[in-house]
Amino acid sequence: MPYIKQEMRQGIDAKLDQLVETVNQTVDGDENLLKGVMNYTITTLINKVYPVDSYSKFNDIMGILKGVDFEFYRRRVVPYEKQKAFENGDCYPNPIETEVNTGKLPNCS
Repeated sequence: MPYIKQEMRQGIDAKLDQLVETVNQTVDGDENLLKGVMNYTITTLINKVYPVDSYSKFNDIMGILKGVDFEFYRRRVVPYEKQKAFENGDCYPNPIETEVNTGKLPNCS
């Protein structure tokens, strides 16, 4: 989970803001280039933080990436999908998500 203490975030966030600015300047709005730059950036961060190869480290890294994937899906993709199902109609005959049926959606912003 990405929920580290607030005081730990400050230094990391400042450096991440610089990295985001560098990435945005590098890609200059090119969405295809952004995909490659993001892949390179994440891969290089992992390789620099975990420079020694071992099964244990590989297992840790894959667990971290899966956690990021699951949390991103839960927090960003699911609300977006719920909003689109509400706006455009669900594509399942018996929607599971009661929010779609009732029109009571959580704040997706």
